[in-house]
Amino acid sequence: MKVEFRLKKILEKERLYRHGVAGEIAKYCKVDRQTIGRIMRNQVRSISLDLLGKISDWIEKEKGIREPNLPQALLGPQPAQLWEAITQSRRTIICLGQFEHSGAAEPARYIARCDACVESQIVKFLSQTYPVLLQLETRYVPFRVGPDRDRLSMTKELAEDTQGAQEIFHSLEEQREQAAVISIGSQITNYVTESAVARLFGCEPFAPAKPPGSRVPVYVVYRHRDHAVRSCFGGLNPPAGTRGQKRCGIYYRDGHGDWCPLPWVRDKADSGIVITVYDPSHSVQPQLLILGYSGVATETIGAYVAGDHANEFWPPVGQSRGMQVGIYLCRIQLEQEQVPSTSTVSAGSTVAVIPMDAKVVNKYLR
Repeated sequence: MKVEFRLKKILEKERLYRHGVAGEIAKYCKVDRQTIGRIMRNQVRSISLDLLGKISDWIEKEKGIREPNLPQALLGPQPAQLWEAITQSRRTIICLGQFEHSGAAEPARYIARCDACVESQIVKFLSQTYPVLLQLETRYVPFRVGPDRDRLSMTKELAEDTQGAQEIFHSLEEQREQAAVISIGSQITNYVTESAVARLFGCEPFAPAKPPGSRVPVYVVYRHRDHAVRSCFGGLNPPAGTRGQKRCGIYYRDGHGDWCPLPWVRDKADSGIVITVYDPSHSVQPQLLILGYSGVATETIGAYVAGDHANEFWPPVGQSRGMQVGIYLCRIQLEQEQVPSTSTVSAGSTVAVIPMDAKVVNKYLR
């Protein structure tokens, strides 16, 4: 773990960061201005406890700021580059799918527990890591399912829901100059994920590619019990060009262009995908997609990204017209404790991150 000095972030939060403030602090602490400047730029390797105490006194006694946990608040873990990029705009929109059971007298709306857990982990991580106030928003993407999660027999409702998801996606895209966007959940539980992947790879959303798997270098093979949404990168059968028997799970293109499976095995193996999009050349804020094959996979990967492993998903290696894209496959070995009516991931679960080859990413980008 790398540790950083957070003096500048505290000053920014309290609106004290301005020209001359380094000299003001230096005069109070009786050190040279360059020392305070290096602390503010996080360019020092060590600092005395005496100086930490004096800086804390300046914040509390000279400026009357009641900053909790001084002097500890002046130090903290250095955020991963992924989260530094996402929080640059100080505004982040988290996108979640919202279920609605069609046909009920009073339709019940709810969020998948695992997706909600990932959002909670991200919000907690950001609030603990960044003392500067961030604007965090949640956008819900509603969709309807029939009794027993009927496999899209509701043609009219499906058309309305996919059109609504497209409108939400376009609204989010229009805000990308001011806000980073995080989408949680696969195309099964979050229709904006489908729209985002289709946009990235030049596909029509909610329309299977012909042949299947020809437009996107990742592919989700559904289980028969899944809500099998029509998708540009998923379906009930494996993508064209695969060999051997059908395996439920995620397929991805390796460096040779061959399909490699990450099979789902109940209570033993799972998988997921993390996609990062960064486009500084067009002043567009980053986009992060976290999608697990199952809800347990989404929750496991979310905890991995919102923790000490975020640098495994950065920097994006693919490039197209100034846009940088990273695709990361996650192989998960599960160790679960069964709980009545639910399933929680134990600390024994392991995640292996497989970055997709840059040549493969570039080949498919549109």
